[in-house]
Amino acid sequence: MTNEENKAVKQARLFAEVLERKDYEAARAMLAPECIYFQLARDLHGPEAIVAEYERASRWGIDQFESIERDSSVTPTEDGRAWLTFFYHVRHKGKSLKIRSEQIIELDEAGRIGQIEHIELASQANTLFQFYIDVGLINKNKEDS
Repeated sequence: MTNEENKAVKQARLFAEVLERKDYEAARAMLAPECIYFQLARDLHGPEAIVAEYERASRWGIDQFESIERDSSVTPTEDGRAWLTFFYHVRHKGKSLKIRSEQIIELDEAGRIGQIEHIELASQANTLFQFYIDVGLINKNKEDS
């Protein structure tokens, strides 16, 4: 692992840790002013918008489920970025689910997070959707079958 890979992995780990602690001020400070978060639906620009999205997603999970726990892992990519995987352990109405979300973290020249790329995992989205149905968060009509 090169020194640049080391930096990206270390920053991604720290970023995951501050998000887990819900230390959103520290998370904002880790992002470059021009940071971009690439998502399927829309791109977010700047620390305020990006961290607000992480905060919104965290609140949403807490509001939806009886319990939700998150942990993470980080591995280096071949091109000096970091692959950040969040693992979610969800429980609701006696059922449990484990899913993951993946992102690629890239640092800017100053060593701050300059880019976050969300990797869309269709299998995980489908699994979560089925869990919503199973626990009654989404009502599926027989006509929709």
